Amino acid sequence: MALILTIKVVKSQLKSLYTQAISEAEHQKATLMAALEKVSEIRALEYKLRTHVGPKSFRRGVLMSVLQENAKSIPLWIGKPGESPPALCGATGPSANIPADPGDHVAALVPEPDVAAAACNLSEGCILAEVVSYNPDKEIYEVEDVDAEEGKM
Repeated sequence: MALILTIKVVKSQLKSLYTQAISEAEHQKATLMAALEKVSEIRALEYKLRTHVGPKSFRRGVLMSVLQENAKSIPLWIGKPGESPPALCGATGPSANIPADPGDHVAALVPEPDVAAAACNLSEGCILAEVVSYNPDKEIYEVEDVDAEEGKM
């Protein structure tokens, strides 16, 4: 009888410890999410400051360094169990009805006069660009070449 009573006490203590551990983990998660949000805000402010104050055209090496730093700080999506990731998260492709926002960096295929040559060698017709605007009627983006070289068209 004493053994059964001891087992019940241990089970109740274990259950209370599990409950306490779960609440502490949820508190830690909330703290980490708030910190990630602050980091995201700081990165956005740094980007705005760099694009408004800094030079409009970077040397290729500097541009690659900036892109590498941006790639390290891609926003983190944390979903709940059973929740599907949003578009452009991981291997999830873009949604057809959601256009890219102005300021987004994209790989843009530039139309070339010789379409057959462009189809054979896509790397020659692709540029790193920043979205300026989107025309939903024509379904065309206006982009600005981020890595434009002086005198090269």
